[in-house]
Amino acid sequence: MSKYPNNPYWDHEWDVPVTLYTQGNWDEAEEGGFITVEHVLERAERMLLHALGTKGPAAYDEEGFFLSLVSDSTPEEFGVKLVVHSNDHDPPHCHVKFQGILYDKLRIDLTTGEFLDNPPSEIRGKDMKQMKAVFMKYEEKLTEFWEKRAHEGATNAEP
Repeated sequence: MSKYPNNPYWDHEWDVPVTLYTQGNWDEAEEGGFITVEHVLERAERMLLHALGTKGPAAYDEEGFFLSLVSDSTPEEFGVKLVVHSNDHDPPHCHVKFQGILYDKLRIDLTTGEFLDNPPSEIRGKDMKQMKAVFMKYEEKLTEFWEKRAHEGATNAEP
């Protein structure tokens, strides 16, 4: 049973807070009365990481909101969109957004074209082939996105 069953800002399957990435997300959740202690602790941790200058795959502002959400992406084809985050860690890779869901742990290596992660169980082999086809079509553009990100000063190391 979920700790907060009626809270739309709570992942009921995993019983954890949904990360509120932006000030707008936070304000919306706060307006609805859905901010939990866990949300506050998660944001406080990000504020501390910012204050300490900790490097990682994400960057935060002094209020604990993500800065690394700026990204470039391919157009959506077959329900597949490939995304390169501006402040991501090496190796050069893109994230897969499939049928509207961004999978943080479904990445394609931009140098080898291979998947870096095992796909979630709900993604079929046919879907993986479509992801690979979209990658092949936009491989050069995705590499340009990554190189642009590198030249803009993203220096975070993998955690």
